[in-house]
Amino acid sequence: MSHSLQYRPDIDGLRGVAVLAVLVFHLDRAWLPGGFVGVDVFFVISGYLITSIIVRANEAESFSYWRFYQRRIARLFPALLAMVLVTLVVAKGLYTSWDFANTSAAFSASVLSIANFHQWMQGDYFTLSADAQPLMHCWSLSVEEQFYLVFPFLFCGLRRLGDRAHVGIIGLVALASFAMSLSWRFEHASSGFYLLPSRAWEMLAGSVLAMIPAARNSDRRWSCFGFMLIFGSFFILHEGPQFPGWQASIPVFGSVLVLRHGNMGLLKWIPLVVVGRASYSLYLWHWPVFSFVDYAGPYQSSETRLLLKLALTILLTSLSYRYLEKPLRVRLNRTQSRRFTYGILVLALVVLGPLGYTLRKQYYVDGSDGRVFTPKEPTGTIVLMGDSQATMYGVLLRDLAEEAQKRLVVLCQAGKDPLVNGGLWESNFRRIQAERPDSVFLAFHWDKLPQEPSRLAETLECLKPQVGQIILLTMPPDRPDLASRESIRAGARPPFFEQHDKRAFRQRFNELAKEQVAEKVHILDTEPFFVRADGSIRAFDSDGRALYYDQKHLSHLGVSEVKGAVRALFLK
Repeated sequence: MSHSLQYRPDIDGLRGVAVLAVLVFHLDRAWLPGGFVGVDVFFVISGYLITSIIVRANEAESFSYWRFYQRRIARLFPALLAMVLVTLVVAKGLYTSWDFANTSAAFSASVLSIANFHQWMQGDYFTLSADAQPLMHCWSLSVEEQFYLVFPFLFCGLRRLGDRAHVGIIGLVALASFAMSLSWRFEHASSGFYLLPSRAWEMLAGSVLAMIPAARNSDRRWSCFGFMLIFGSFFILHEGPQFPGWQASIPVFGSVLVLRHGNMGLLKWIPLVVVGRASYSLYLWHWPVFSFVDYAGPYQSSETRLLLKLALTILLTSLSYRYLEKPLRVRLNRTQSRRFTYGILVLALVVLGPLGYTLRKQYYVDGSDGRVFTPKEPTGTIVLMGDSQATMYGVLLRDLAEEAQKRLVVLCQAGKDPLVNGGLWESNFRRIQAERPDSVFLAFHWDKLPQEPSRLAETLECLKPQVGQIILLTMPPDRPDLASRESIRAGARPPFFEQHDKRAFRQRFNELAKEQVAEKVHILDTEPFFVRADGSIRAFDSDGRALYYDQKHLSHLGVSEVKGAVRALFLK
């Protein structure tokens, strides 16, 4: 039985088809609605090639885990590291603080090969704000890297059973993974999309193929049928929580047929093969470029943005492939370079792995990890309390606290209820009793009040004896849907007006807050900073920069609009 890795140009051609499908999908989902399944094709190819390498080495009794992972590091790491570093630098200059904070966390997750977990915790791939997620595509690389960490040990351990029993067991593992993908697609759709257990079957399909005897005579008809399944998937499948599920079996089965039978002239077409050889660099660089161009140029025409995306992607892909991916793969693969290769990996993990999370803490301040900022000689204590409406003021209050030489205790967490009987109340109130702060800044989503409006008054009555003053910050106006970067790219232009029902709802509960103004209780009404005389919403400043992070939260630029008013209350 031969498991030779003799070069097959049709595999590079298949890679070229897969990466071009992903690229077109990311340019405009309407052009190729199922283009995202190019990632599934890559999974099958990866499983097939990696297993072929392991099988061949085991047959020659020369398999080495050290050698195997050296090859993976040399193949994947240099271009990935360059891409994430460049992305982080550009994001620092371009993004708002919250967007940069999220990118910083994604940077660390990508370096540590856990980008899929980062995206999983954020939510649905198909609904995230794509232009603020320049490293979102790294989730699939992390899935593959996690597969590489596990599979060699699984294969070599099962191979000791002998007599091809390992093939059957790995096949059963693949079926179990497929069953998990089916069961997760509704109740745990995000888990099914991002996590290895429900994606492993796609790579294992290629693995099983690599473990069975190669076809003596390739059948071009089966190869063409497989390609039709893949190509048809680009058009008939659509994004949504039902994917991967059973639908992913269409491009996966098609990929298996193409890899099994080969001999397809189209996939040996030189332009496709050239694209396929550079497919890794192309996949790495296209998405940050697309994100940054869309983020920076919402007022540019779609044609201008398209040309910029293609030109920058081609340039960066060419540079990456020629000067990073190809030469370093050779140099880092040398036997004498093994210690250096592993040393570079360890150094990057130790230094760069924590870097992004450190940056995130600097640009996103919340109380999830008990944040306290203490100057050398504090003259008092300030508490920031609430949910994400309070979190958006975290950096501002941290800077003002440093300026005034006061301690800042952060007791806000996104999505948590800070009021009496809420999830954060008991722990927060105990902390306030212990701190006896000069001021408490309280901000939260007022939609926590409709059923129990008296909870705000109860909360304030409990706090008053413990604090010097309480400052309530009202919710700013909702950013109109048409004021998003996506809508502006589609042609929307100011003036923008808040939806009537949302405005009425917000004002109702802002008025409830204003009714609480009394001794020790002050209010900062944010509405006048963001509503013009004609009732339109100031969603952007005079330079066209966004004052909102999303529909309900201000960006750091928006927060800076109220900085003077906050400072006045801060020092009162």
